[in-house]
Amino acid sequence: DIASSGTYHLSGSLENGIININNPNGQVRVILDSVSIKNNSGPAIYCQAAENLVIELIGENFLADGQQYSAGFDEDVTGVVYSKSDLIFQGDGKLTISSNYQDGIVSKDDLKFKQGTFVIASQDDAIRGKDSVYIAGGNFIINSVADAIKTTNANDVGKGFILIENGNFKIESSAKGLKATDIILLYGGNFSLETHGDAIHSGNYIGIVDGELSIVSSDDALHADRKIVIDGGKLIITRALEGLESYSVVINGGTIKANTLDDGINAAEGNLVKDDGLTSLSAENGNCTVTINDGDI
Repeated sequence: DIASSGTYHLSGSLENGIININNPNGQVRVILDSVSIKNNSGPAIYCQAAENLVIELIGENFLADGQQYSAGFDEDVTGVVYSKSDLIFQGDGKLTISSNYQDGIVSKDDLKFKQGTFVIASQDDAIRGKDSVYIAGGNFIINSVADAIKTTNANDVGKGFILIENGNFKIESSAKGLKATDIILLYGGNFSLETHGDAIHSGNYIGIVDGELSIVSSDDALHADRKIVIDGGKLIITRALEGLESYSVVINGGTIKANTLDDGINAAEGNLVKDDGLTSLSAENGNCTVTINDGDI
């Protein structure tokens, strides 16, 4: 148990246990230095309260949970690393997560990755932040049964966004790749996404300024309910049902190559649920627009 502010340097193995953090009045920094932790009945790391939790990675680390959680955890606690406070990852080490219950990494507030290598296999969502997910760099190898990287806050203005500035991403998901309730902004990064649902899905806006994306999807490659803006970067859609789909699509630059089963670029609104359970924008509306100012398509 960690109940005071400070830095805690951990190493070694814990076969059936938990790192429990409960410090409402300050920051806690946990250094994982070649650590192996498995908890058969709950999270490997559980932050009940802190101003924020910083996890620094050194060497190779492994965290896992069991297939069921004990009655001592409320039903919201679903991740191998679960924090009710802001959660920040830093350091140039590696973290491998085996999620046998539901999620990999969860923050009920803001979730930030500054650097590091993350290998996550999850039975539900791999990475989930309620208010935001911000990635400044790092390497991510994700295999998820549900969404790979997502936010969930749909009630507070300015919350529920994903911001990625750099990093390398190899994502295989039985659901969606990147999913945000509000805004998804990509300022860089190299992405390989293979998904059953939309590769990138926003309830509002998707903006791509730079980066390289390679997408194979059984549904849409990019889907935003309100607007997609492409200012640059390289987008290669090897296979998808639809390429770019939103109420408004604006292309100001960049390279887009799309091989799709239905529309390549589609401006529409209104949800249609298809026979296979996937959804699409379908209803015609004279105010829907596709604007192409520049680029190679």
